[in-house]
Amino acid sequence: MSAPVTIQRLDASRIGPAVDLVRNSFDARLLPYMIYGQSGVERYIESAQPRVGVAGGREGWVALDSGAVVGYAEFDLARLPTAHLAYVCVASSHRGDGLARRMIERFAAECAAAMTLSLDVFDGNTAAKGLYDRLGLSAEGAAAEWIVRPLPAPEARPLLVEELPQSLAVHSVFGFSSLRIHHGDRLVTVGRLGEAILRTSSPAEFFDDDLLAALRAVFPTLREALLVTTEAGRAGWLQTQTQTQTQTQTQTLTRSTRLSGSIGSELRGGSC
Repeated sequence: MSAPVTIQRLDASRIGPAVDLVRNSFDARLLPYMIYGQSGVERYIESAQPRVGVAGGREGWVALDSGAVVGYAEFDLARLPTAHLAYVCVASSHRGDGLARRMIERFAAECAAAMTLSLDVFDGNTAAKGLYDRLGLSAEGAAAEWIVRPLPAPEARPLLVEELPQSLAVHSVFGFSSLRIHHGDRLVTVGRLGEAILRTSSPAEFFDDDLLAALRAVFPTLREALLVTTEAGRAGWLQTQTQTQTQTQTQTLTRSTRLSGSIGSELRGGSC
């Protein structure tokens, strides 16, 4: 008789297998647009683990079968009392065994400061949606589109980038980073994912050819911009823009929906 699958906190020795499990669980097309597709994510996960006396961080839980990682759940604690379930995945050999729920229950039982849980679920993931419905989570709003566009040709323009050396250093370690840029009368934040992807935070940056051309001149390996936004948000912004901007070629990679709900006694009393 085999030993039962156990649930425990992520430790440094299991970060590599947990990262491999995440990478194998997601559509390979999406990995370049996610932090788990970047070269230094293992070091990032290790550095982001909660520290005594320091608020925030990311808390990981693993499901172990004879010492092998067969499930992983990662919670972002930056906005407590809301904990955000950033990733949850289970090895194909153990799907249907209730491990995702057990990892969420174990986290809820251990983290008394978490009063609500949020997460994003991709369209088409019916098994996950069924679990989250049973946990009492519901949609916060409209589904978000993950859209990409090619960057315009590089064009050197004056850019004021805050703390650029620090951003470059972070990128060299983790493979992703953020940039705070003064552009005209705006302060905008964008992210670099690997060497080719630029993540933007709003349609204003995503469709701003001047900004994107200037950033590509600074980082010549950039090829695409990514934006995660609702269809209504994108359409509303485009109505106010020029014909050139509305003709920008975009592609929808996938769609996701933000769910949330309270962490009740049923979850806190779950099996470990």
